[in-house]
Amino acid sequence: MKPNSAATRIPKSMTQRLISVFLTVLLCSSMVMAQQDRVERVSSERFETELTTLKFSGGRYTNLSFTGSSYIIGKLSIVSSDRPITTVTYRKTLKADSQRQAEQFADYIEVNGEELENELSISAETKSVPPWSETNWSGGANIEIEVPRNENLKIDVRTTVYTIDIAGPFATIDITSSLGDVTIEKITNKIRVSLENGGVSVRDCTGPVTVSTALRPITLTRVDGKLGSIKLRNTNAKIVLESVRGEIDARCDNATISGNNVSFEAGHSQLVSENSNVEIDADAVNGDLTIRGANGKINLALPANTSASYLLQVEEAGRIYTRELPMAVTVASRTRVIGTSGNKRNKIEVDMSGVGTITLEGKPANRMSIR
Repeated sequence: MKPNSAATRIPKSMTQRLISVFLTVLLCSSMVMAQQDRVERVSSERFETELTTLKFSGGRYTNLSFTGSSYIIGKLSIVSSDRPITTVTYRKTLKADSQRQAEQFADYIEVNGEELENELSISAETKSVPPWSETNWSGGANIEIEVPRNENLKIDVRTTVYTIDIAGPFATIDITSSLGDVTIEKITNKIRVSLENGGVSVRDCTGPVTVSTALRPITLTRVDGKLGSIKLRNTNAKIVLESVRGEIDARCDNATISGNNVSFEAGHSQLVSENSNVEIDADAVNGDLTIRGANGKINLALPANTSASYLLQVEEAGRIYTRELPMAVTVASRTRVIGTSGNKRNKIEVDMSGVGTITLEGKPANRMSIR
């Protein structure tokens, strides 16, 4: 019996529908490919996409937030400008072993912005756990946010591995991150930076400052606490103060605290460093000051006309030196000096434990710095 060829023949209408479906799938696939980021190789294992810009209306918010996924590394820059709109410009950065892998990585990174009632929220996130997780490869995004000039703007940043650079004038900065250096300029009201490991530089700012980090320096330059508190914590890295004024509480381990043109104002300032040195050239002491060290040197220079009561003490292996300071001494020994100058308005206590020395020096008026 011959097979019925008509039973296996596909109707013409069905063939047309199959062709239509095939073309639709092909077209959609082409559209997806067209929407993928264009990735260029910049070195053997480094790739990046072209710049992308997002635009938002300006002047309608007083809060700006940025959130970076823990899977993404990169650089964040926030700057003030005279333009009436906010622009977010970014470039994805990839470390991969091939062009194809870099394109796959880029597809996992999303940079978005949302305008809320009183806040502009920017995020750099991954759609899910990215393929570079727990490998030697990486995905990132370098982002620049340019906002209209707004001295009342409050900025909040939450990242994991990001280098952060913020230049105002803005009102407040609040940064929490794990790794990466932070540079801050022209903040007028308040600064808080909490890092696990990264250098912090604060310049030309006013208002209270709180910084904690490790393994990289903290540097404050031309910072006025406006009689507020400046609180600095560092581990295994130095703290540097240049032209700083306020109630200062600076503490670090195994590293130096140094400062020039420092004015200790109001309240009770404290400088504490273990197993290293404290070297301060002060312009003024208008409040109580305590300096403590262990196994190091404490060198304090201050105006000779400072009004204070003094207590300097070291352990048996230590030494105390005073120079050019008109202090009326009531107790003097190799390990302990007590004295007063002026109207005894302030209390200055310097204490060295372990093996170390204290040097207290008065500065004539012509040696004082003018800011």
